[in-house]
Amino acid sequence: MSGLALDQVLDGHAAFLADLGEPEPALERRRRALGRLRDLGLPTRRHEAWRYTDVRHLAKDGFAAAPGAERATVAPSALDRFTYWEDGAARLVLVDGHFRPELSRLDGLPAGVELTSIRERLAAGDAEVLAALGATFDEEDRAFALLNSAWLAGGAVLRVGAGTRLERPVHLLHLTSGAVPAHIASIRHLVLVERGAECRVVERFASLAEGAPTGTNVVTEARVADGAALEHLRVQREGRGTTHLGVLAATLGRDARLRSVQLGVGARLGRNEVVVRLEGGNAEAELFGLSLARGEAHLDTQVRVEHAASHARSRQTFRSIVADAASAVFNGAIRVPADVAGSDAEQSSANLLLSARAAVYTKPQLEIDAEDVRCSHGARSAPSIATSSSTSAAAVSRGAGARDPHRGLRRRDRRRGHRARHRRAPAGLPPRVAPRRGGRRGSGAMNRELTAPTAPAPSIPRPVARTSPRWPRR
Repeated sequence: MSGLALDQVLDGHAAFLADLGEPEPALERRRRALGRLRDLGLPTRRHEAWRYTDVRHLAKDGFAAAPGAERATVAPSALDRFTYWEDGAARLVLVDGHFRPELSRLDGLPAGVELTSIRERLAAGDAEVLAALGATFDEEDRAFALLNSAWLAGGAVLRVGAGTRLERPVHLLHLTSGAVPAHIASIRHLVLVERGAECRVVERFASLAEGAPTGTNVVTEARVADGAALEHLRVQREGRGTTHLGVLAATLGRDARLRSVQLGVGARLGRNEVVVRLEGGNAEAELFGLSLARGEAHLDTQVRVEHAASHARSRQTFRSIVADAASAVFNGAIRVPADVAGSDAEQSSANLLLSARAAVYTKPQLEIDAEDVRCSHGARSAPSIATSSSTSAAAVSRGAGARDPHRGLRRRDRRRGHRARHRRAPAGLPPRVAPRRGGRRGSGAMNRELTAPTAPAPSIPRPVARTSPRWPRR
């Protein structure tokens, strides 16, 4: 088992359960999750979903899953720079994964709205909350979701009663203090929006100690009932030493609406997974995301939308801007089963590279088994005009590798008789490989890679990378 060592995951779990004081059903769920994790193991780059994201640094830095001290010292004034725009809205604060009531503001909520600590609900034996855990997505094959279930330290339960319209957003503020280094905080939120209700939820992640090696493992489950609406915003601006692992899982009933925005700016490694299941007819999901990666940061976004009911609509719009030696990943999928009709789904991914060392990996996917559907997807990547001329910046589409930006010039298009050979490159192209100046014209898509070639001399026109090149005849 690579990545986080197994003993780091298991160490202290029995003592942790003994101190919780939860009823046996809740404890049994934790034990079952840890047992499944023991069998599954934590992901490596051999797993397709983790092909471009490496978590081996967790073992190298000695990260542990056991919860740290609950009382890291945080003055109320330290929250000012994170809460200045809340305008009196309800707020639940977690520090290193633990609920801090003295820093939270839970009063002022309208009738029909409840905001409580999930640990308190589990300790009270709330069967509905226990049954809702893991009900919106399958966590059996997600190692870090299992880790979250086994070591759940804190979180929120937000219930919006039927027909209630919440005017102000509910803020969930997550802070890492750095007082417990090399610790992964496991956080779980439940958002239950009942029939015809409307609400907005803002999740913010920030660090009080910049550069401290910390970890956040958060799972937010949302159940949006028939005719209800949920707007969700997640802002990840943690320190450059933080590892952020997040999941948003939502199920939508008939005529339900979900609008979600994922913004990733900070962290050493950030991975957000969005899983949406449209279970009711005419349900609608709009998903947006923006990743701003710089330094040596790595930001990974995984999205999966399943149209489980007819006449549902979904939109995915994700953008990445990558600078320095940073990297970003987008892997988005749309699934429409055979017995579902009238689905309308669109997916768009666009990326901008600001450095010759930056890398982006995009992989849009459609899994369509039905016939009466309207589904489309697209991905595009481009270097900025300021990209360094000394090396090539590679943007990768559809899972192609970024190791060799010359790869497209060496591929053969057998249908068109397109050929390339090793020879001295003409002026303006990088050395090693040059197109053969002869043969038939080719219009087949030779490669999905988009590269930024070395800037030519001023007197020579800059070459343009094309997906369907046409070489002149002899």
